[in-house]
Amino acid sequence: MKQLDPLREKHSASYAQLVINWTFNEPGITAALVGARNAEQAAHNAAAMNITLTPEERAHVRRAFDDLARQVSS
Repeated sequence: MKQLDPLREKHSASYAQLVINWTFNEPGITAALVGARNAEQAAHNAAAMNITLTPEERAHVRRAFDDLARQVSS
């Protein structure tokens, strides 16, 4: 998702970390399942919560998801 590259770079985060952070901070989400195959992945996923996305950045992630959903359903 190249649309998220500027956010990834700004926050020194992976796509997974952006999505995990966005998901946990999305209104109405009360739980999220995040898998890890080993301790390194678990630590990487947990580091997602160290990111603070602005409302504008959160909206940018939402638009990227919406765009992807439109592409997949076409």
